[in-house]
Amino acid sequence: MLQKSMQEEGFDKGTSSPANFGISDHSYWYLLKLKNLQAKSLELMLEVDWALMEEIICYEVSDSNKIEIHYAIGRTEQHDKWEIPFRNPVLQLDLDAKESKTYLIKLSSRHFFITPINLYTAKAFDGYKDNNYLLIGLFYGMILVMVFYHLFLYFSIGDMAYL
Repeated sequence: MLQKSMQEEGFDKGTSSPANFGISDHSYWYLLKLKNLQAKSLELMLEVDWALMEEIICYEVSDSNKIEIHYAIGRTEQHDKWEIPFRNPVLQLDLDAKESKTYLIKLSSRHFFITPINLYTAKAFDGYKDNNYLLIGLFYGMILVMVFYHLFLYFSIGDMAYL
C-alpha cells in the first residue's frame, strides 16, 4: 500500500550519485529500506555530507504503515544539540537482529542542493570521523606552520612582503 501511494505521488529511483538538484527551495524525499540479516543488533550511521542542509527529518515507517518522526536535524538547529557531534548531520539508525525497517527522509535547503548520503556501521563511522578530523588538523597545522615561518622571515629579514 505504501509502495503504491509513493509511486502515485511521484517517487522515482535516483539516477545520479550523489543527487544534484542545483539551487532549489524545494524539499526532496528519500526512501531507505534496511534489513539486518545478522543474528545481532546493528547500529548504523546515516551521514548527509552537506553541511548547508537546512532541514533533515527522518520518519520511521512501521509495518502497519504508521509514520513517526524518528529524528530531526539540520542547520536551523544548534550544533551542540545534535545527537552525534560531527561537522555534517548524522542520524543514528538501530536495527535489531533479523529486523527490517523503512525510513522516509525529507531534505530541505535554500542553497545549492546536493545530497551525498553515506551509510556506515558505527565502527566504520568512528574510523571515518577520526580520519576526517586528522585531515582537518593537518590542514590547520600546515597553515599555522606557514604563519610562524613567515613571521620568522619577517623578523629575520625585516621585509614587509613576509607579513
